[in-house]
Amino acid sequence: MQIEVKNLSYTYMQKTPYQKDALTDITLEINEGEFVGLVGATGSGKSTLIQHFNGLLRLTSGELKVFNIDLTQKKPDFKSLRQKIGMLFQYPEYQLFDETVLKDVMFGPRNFGMPQDECYQAAKEAIELVGLDFEKIKDRSPFELSGGEKRRAAIAGVLAYRPEMLILDEPTAGLDPVGKREILNLITKLKGDRIKTIVMISHNMDEIAKYADRIIALDKSRLACDTNPREFFSEQKKVFSLGLDVPTTVKIKNSLAQRGFELDEACLTVEELYQAIKQKLGGGNG
Repeated sequence: MQIEVKNLSYTYMQKTPYQKDALTDITLEINEGEFVGLVGATGSGKSTLIQHFNGLLRLTSGELKVFNIDLTQKKPDFKSLRQKIGMLFQYPEYQLFDETVLKDVMFGPRNFGMPQDECYQAAKEAIELVGLDFEKIKDRSPFELSGGEKRRAAIAGVLAYRPEMLILDEPTAGLDPVGKREILNLITKLKGDRIKTIVMISHNMDEIAKYADRIIALDKSRLACDTNPREFFSEQKKVFSLGLDVPTTVKIKNSLAQRGFELDEACLTVEELYQAIKQKLGGGNG
């Protein structure tokens, strides 16, 4: 396993009038090769949890091992940890800071001690991997790019130091539908070609249903559910009780059922819904 959490709790502003329990007795494991959707209402503890995974928040209660690095130790190897985990926060383009795209993307590899020529090559590979034209973009200011290009450049900056795991906090926030689709397709490609494990926070249940193979749900600082998408969205009352919604395809299926057109199959994606309707109408699987 890549992440092992035991009885993890975290309280903000402890022993003050503003004390707030952000995580309470969380126990879970994340294994290599998984695409985990981390969901929950605002304030449920999602961001607090992922900030523990790369040591942005220091462990105060419980046990946590990430890539066999024991974060209960007094001085964990944070440099090695952060090189293995690529963290992309909401609106990562706000993290762009250097005068050219190339320098910005090279910052991570350089910071981890990679030689200059390797930094250049790693940055070139990462920029091309996210679908940007290296020669056209390398000397441009990142602040001159379009919104989608900035998001891709920010992702390239993480990929350049070659992490084994990506942790994404609302990676499509603020993008138009085309931009969202492009970023999600890119993430899917990375999962197959470059990155072994992905943990993605999202409030968009269509995205979670389509891309995640496992859902971890938090509710008011506690672990509420840990299952696969099909089982998670089959318990619609529980989903709503967590302050979440169901995918659009489930809503359409519910609407059809109310009109007497019931589908036996669970439909989490547009493709599954299409096939279920086609089967119901006698169109077969072709």
